[in-house]
Amino acid sequence: MIKNNGTILLTFSGVDGSGKSTIAEKAVQYLAEKRKNPSLVEVYSSSIFLNMGRVLGKISGKAKGAMEERMSSKEKGGGFIRILRVLCFFLDILIFRMRLFILNIKGVSPVCDRYLYDTLVHLRYLKALGEGMYKSFLKFIPEPDMTVVLSLNADLAMGREMQHDNIGYYEEKAALYKDLAEKKSCVVMDSSGDAESVWEKVKGVLDSRFL
Repeated sequence: MIKNNGTILLTFSGVDGSGKSTIAEKAVQYLAEKRKNPSLVEVYSSSIFLNMGRVLGKISGKAKGAMEERMSSKEKGGGFIRILRVLCFFLDILIFRMRLFILNIKGVSPVCDRYLYDTLVHLRYLKALGEGMYKSFLKFIPEPDMTVVLSLNADLAMGREMQHDNIGYYEEKAALYKDLAEKKSCVVMDSSGDAESVWEKVKGVLDSRFL
């Protein structure tokens, strides 16, 4: 729902390589033309956990590498690093809620190219969250006025992004994003085409809903 001052929270989620950043930038430009006072808001990259990793990396690259290795492991079980990551995510949500409140007062429409949903999907992929906690976080995360999940098959995603050499990573992530889209009634957009054609489809939904 649009706020009283006409601002909207627009977010883009999807598997690596699906074009989130490109489409989000186009959305910011378009919303500026429509006088919605948009701002590209960093959520994922400004997380507490990632910033802790950056600080740790400056102190000890070896320690940071060990932390990343433990966190990227998909073995089930708790562990201090995993618990810390979940706690940091909880704090990230609280902080974003405060940021959102301030932005709304200022009449700013936030646009996120990787939202809290993307962190949640990644934690689910790592098995850091059980189904119950996953659903609880879904309810706790501020619900955007519109979330676009950019859908891309695993082969194309792997070919575009080329950071993971395991096709299973992209397949599992794609399945998790599909589940997210169903649970939160997101707008699902096939992003296998060129960025301009994908954007035209997104723009059409924006026009019909808000502009």
